[in-house]
Amino acid sequence: MKELNYNIRCILNRKELYLAIFLIFLVNIIHVFLVVQTCGGQKIFIENSYSAEYQSIVYNGLVNLDVLVVIIFPILCTLIFSDSNWLDKNLKRDIFLFNRLNYRKSCFIKLFIIFIISFLICFAGFVFNYLLLSIIFENGTTLSYFQSTGFYLTHLEEFAFDLLRISDPVVFLLVLTIIKSIFISLLSCMAYSFSFFIKKRILIYFLPLLISILCEIISSVLNLKFISLIKFLQPLPKYNIENVIFSIISIFVISIVLIFYNTRKRDILL
Repeated sequence: MKELNYNIRCILNRKELYLAIFLIFLVNIIHVFLVVQTCGGQKIFIENSYSAEYQSIVYNGLVNLDVLVVIIFPILCTLIFSDSNWLDKNLKRDIFLFNRLNYRKSCFIKLFIIFIISFLICFAGFVFNYLLLSIIFENGTTLSYFQSTGFYLTHLEEFAFDLLRISDPVVFLLVLTIIKSIFISLLSCMAYSFSFFIKKRILIYFLPLLISILCEIISSVLNLKFISLIKFLQPLPKYNIENVIFSIISIFVISIVLIFYNTRKRDILL
């Protein structure tokens, strides 16, 4: 498929892809360093440590980097390819490209690539963070948090993932990692879908933040507080699986509708 081959070549040649990979892994490494520093300062390092699951950047038990995960990671993923159509249009590349490529198909392929690449980078970064913490701290030895009955009983059975946290903390952390990676990827997809309406390129990169804030406002006004993109990216999963599924489907539908709307006036095959 020529549209897929073309867009893959484009993204592999973008320096923003490698910048995003570097910075996301760097943040995860810095988080591990801060955890080690914090544990050393509290004299609970290694022999009396918390578990790697609890200290993971996904769960943020000891060192909290929520701001980076909620704000910076979606922006970095948006840098990768979400401005591609804006560039094609403003650099007049679309005049030549879409004489050879199916315009609508190319747009949907870009959406797919943005989601997959963003998900893989975030997921790999989070898993790398956990593996480093596992090597350093293993399962922890302090009778607290994941080893503590008191911790287990916190919000017990209030949310869908509480029972999973009790039965298998590693799988619980893996589920959180997947959910956070999905929503970061979806925000970069939303930025791409809305980029058709944006005249200033710089604004595209801040669309994930604007969309998250707008979602909070709408959910608050409509009393749908269980739907919150920011909440999905924060630690302590205070949401149910139904909320996750509904939000994922809604974002995909909105993105697809926007692309259909923006390609309706173009010939399907030029």
